[in-house]
Amino acid sequence: MALANVSNGAMSLVDPSAGQLDPTIAPQPVWISLTLLVLGLATLVAVVPGWRGNRTALWVVVVTRLVEAWSALMLPFLPGAPSGLWPFIVALIVVGTMVAGLVGLALRR
Repeated sequence: MALANVSNGAMSLVDPSAGQLDPTIAPQPVWISLTLLVLGLATLVAVVPGWRGNRTALWVVVVTRLVEAWSALMLPFLPGAPSGLWPFIVALIVVGTMVAGLVGLALRR
């Protein structure tokens, strides 16, 4: 998920219309691209120390994944947002929360 965030954020900063299937839809705002890039990079930086048992790094992974997942609730309210986003939003929240929960299980040790 973090790799997808970094890829999406970087591609849309370089070319705002990257990955768009419908050219009539407004491009992704720059602040969203930067947010995705920061959250993805923070997660990737924290993964290795977290894997080695660093509890602070695991908390960084949990928080960045939860923030990224639940921030999807604002997508339908952005100007030029396509209709029919709710199934994607619900899936993103469910998967992101599950990932954060699974990483959080490692904090119980």
